[in-house]
Order: sequence, then C-alpha cells, then structure tokens
Amino acid sequence: MSLSDSCFFSNPSFPLLVFPDRMSIMDDVEKSSSAIHEAIEIKLFIDGSSSLLIGDKTLNVTADDLVVINPYQVHSTVDVGHQTRGKYHLIMVGLGFLDNLNIPDYNLRNLFFGKKLKFSNLIKTDDYIKDVIFNLVELSKDIEKNQLAVYGYVCQLFSWLLNNAVSNQKTDTSTEMVDYYEIIEPALRMIRDNYQQEFTLEAFSEKCNVSKFHFCRVFKQVMGTSAINYLNEYRLKVAHTLLIKTNKQVQEIALLCGFNDVGYFCKLFKKHFGKSPKKAQEQK
Repeated sequence: MSLSDSCFFSNPSFPLLVFPDRMSIMDDVEKSSSAIHEAIEIKLFIDGSSSLLIGDKTLNVTADDLVVINPYQVHSTVDVGHQTRGKYHLIMVGLGFLDNLNIPDYNLRNLFFGKKLKFSNLIKTDDYIKDVIFNLVELSKDIEKNQLAVYGYVCQLFSWLLNNAVSNQKTDTSTEMVDYYEIIEPALRMIRDNYQQEFTLEAFSEKCNVSKFHFCRVFKQVMGTSAINYLNEYRLKVAHTLLIKTNKQVQEIALLCGFNDVGYFCKLFKKHFGKSPKKAQEQK
C-alpha cells in the first residue's frame, strides 16, 4: 500500500476497504504492499494463528485477537508455514473517513497528527466489537447500497477503540518524520521482503536514492537504531518465531534468516532475547 491514501482507495470520498477471510502470509515481493501507509489497518483474527512484526514488537495472535496498525507504523507478517497461518477480516480506514461528523474527537487526522493519539496494536475483543466488525464485513459486500449503515458501524468501531484501546504512548507523526519515513521506506521494504539476503549500506542508500551518510542519519532518526542493527533484529524476530512454531533445527533457521555463521547467530540471539536459540526452542 502506498503512503498516500488516495493511491489505494478507489473512492476517495469514502476511504474504506474491507477484505473478509484474508490469510496471513508474506506477500510476494513483486506484488507486496508497502510496509508503511497512512491509513489505519484493523485486523480481526477469526481462525488459526499468526506472527506479526509491528514497529519494534513481535505479536503472536490467535482467533478473537484484534490488531490495529497506526498510521506510519512499519509492519509485516512472518510466514512460518501453512499450518499456522491465521485467517482474519481486514479493514482499511482512511484518515478522512469520519470528517463529515464535524466532531473534533472523531477527526482521525487531528487525533493522530495533532493530539498524537496511538492505538494499542494488540487488543482484547468483546462480543460487542466482534459483532460490529462482523456486521461491517457483511454489509461491505455491497458498500454502495449499504453505505450509510457501513458508516454507522465504522463510527461504532472507532468509538469503541477510543474508549478501550488508546495507548499511553504517543505517535511521532510530524511532517518532518513522515517525510523521513518516505525516504527510508524502500530500505524497510528490502529488509521485510528479502531479510535472508546480504545487504550493505551502499545498497540501502542506492535503493532510497540518497547518499549513504544521509540514509544512515535519517534511518537512525526514524527507527532509533542503525539499518544494520534493524536488519539483524528483524532477522532475530523471524528466527524466534520459527524456533517456537516449527520443528526446524537451529542451524537451518539461522541460514533461513540470513545468518551464515551459526555461532554469531546464537550470540546475537542470546544478547537480544536473554536465552539461547536452543533454550527458546525447548520452552515453546
């Protein structure tokens, strides 16, 4: 998905997309969507399980979990095989969707960019919100016909989120930070889609069409760490998921995640998670 809502909402005056019964698999690199976008992404998992990387967190989700991805949050799915793929209903909401209410507390753009609101990424559902989403999914099969009812259910959805899921953290969505996200987005996508490959700072900066110095400075400012550290941390999170959700051997997982030196992999893993890969595998 593009950073700009207008690029993927077919009806900009009604910026909403609903996709029922999606499967949580890693996108094909040629067809994949951007790891960052402005729209709010909401997933209600209805079956199976999945592992998601959102920002610097790994989320293991199962049926009845509600996942909310805030504007400009880096995110992706870790694919660990058909046996663990979760099924979910996906709702994409543009920040201008509720503008017609003329209620400041429901102006999503102002909430995220002005008040720096942030929703929790993993939320415990209740019967009320599940019914709201199920009704929204059903009505969305003919949005043109049911547009008013759909609008009402989206209002209910955000009313519930504002009352139950506001994080105590604040978003950093200043204009400068959004511009910086756009600069490094190609590198983030490279990491997400090809994390098992070898990368250099030169390759990242060339992909982002900026100098190596500028790329390193911007990446550190946006992500809070260097590009190489971020790459290794991303690989480690994928490896951790594979360790606890598959029966693959440590050496195989290290290679699958881009670590050609198993000893180095084990050292980094223990430093990051506080335990060895073998220990993590035994505790699954």
